[in-house]
Amino acid sequence: MEGAAVWTATGLEDQRIVLTLSGFDSSSFRCFIDKQEVIAMVHIRFEGRSLDITETQLGITTGMNDVAVKEQVSRHLDVNTNRLSAYVVDRRPSGDLIIRPEAVYG
Repeated sequence: MEGAAVWTATGLEDQRIVLTLSGFDSSSFRCFIDKQEVIAMVHIRFEGRSLDITETQLGITTGMNDVAVKEQVSRHLDVNTNRLSAYVVDRRPSGDLIIRPEAVYG
């Protein structure tokens, strides 16, 4: 189709969607994009293992406090909640979470 806009959407990593546009007449260009829900990722570093899981897979919602997040993670890992007591919930500006052991320096 000559003059038609071709969109290629790739990747939801880090909550970014990359759109590539080619073959359009900019004088008559109109754009309609459906709103898509962005799903945050949870990166878990636990006993030498790294896991990347979506918030929905863990049952985590935006308003949950650190204790509730650790409870959901412990259920997923099938471990007692107290095994995560010294862990930190790092909330990134992108909305992603990092669950990791507390860093000890010196």
